[in-house]
Amino acid sequence: MLEKTEAIGRFPSTATLAPLTSRRQRALTVFVSDLYEEDAEMDQLLTRLQAVAGEVLVLHLVAQNELQFSYRGSITFEDLETGQILQLDADQQRAAYQQNHQEWLRNTAQSARRHGFDYHQLSTTDPLDQAMREFLRRREAQI
Repeated sequence: MLEKTEAIGRFPSTATLAPLTSRRQRALTVFVSDLYEEDAEMDQLLTRLQAVAGEVLVLHLVAQNELQFSYRGSITFEDLETGQILQLDADQQRAAYQQNHQEWLRNTAQSARRHGFDYHQLSTTDPLDQAMREFLRRREAQI
């Protein structure tokens, strides 16, 4: 299950990803991510991949605790990719967090679709293969 996957490290550098963007054949790129980025690096990669290979499917992973913010009381968060620590009172921050997170999700989906990516939000509790089958079923119906 995707919910057992652990985040580690930072997004790879442009040089590391160069072999992906140097190909010239048409392909479907499937990009599975939480889409948290520091400086639009994922958006830039996907735009390059779309230009050289064609279709891009973005499966945006969202954990239930991100959507519900079900934490209580004083809590410490650690960004597993950067190590940054944030301490807060979950009860005091819940409403603002949920509003900001919903706005970010809307903006992220709109931006992906504006770029021409096929965007789908996927819960980390959902099986990845089920999401892929649903995408392929819809894609086949469009052809």
